[in-house]
Amino acid sequence: MNVSAIQISPLIKLAQALLVVQAGIWLVFSLWMLVRPSTPSTFAIILAAMMFINQLIFLGIVWGISRRLKAVFFFALVFLSVNLSFSVTDEFGIFDWLVLALDVIMLVILVWIRRYFTGKVSCLLILK
Repeated sequence: MNVSAIQISPLIKLAQALLVVQAGIWLVFSLWMLVRPSTPSTFAIILAAMMFINQLIFLGIVWGISRRLKAVFFFALVFLSVNLSFSVTDEFGIFDWLVLALDVIMLVILVWIRRYFTGKVSCLLILK
């Protein structure tokens, strides 16, 4: 089958888009931690750095998914699960609900498209 004649499933594109959205949320939130009205403390700077690293990891997962890297797929499952558990362990506000919903949706999509990473892609590809 000619690779150029294959289009990636819309679910894979959706997963990538949601990961980019989540990366953007973490970037905005990390910047907000630094510029909010209170004086940035060492703790706030550390939290902002952790959120920024979280954002970079999400972008790395997008990169790995676009290259169909099996290790990145499994890392994404673990990372999203950990991120999901962290979103319910502290104060719970609108940001936590948003992150929780995105994490759950992305986990479901990744589990649904797992065959794309394990080698059985016939049901995920659409011929042009």
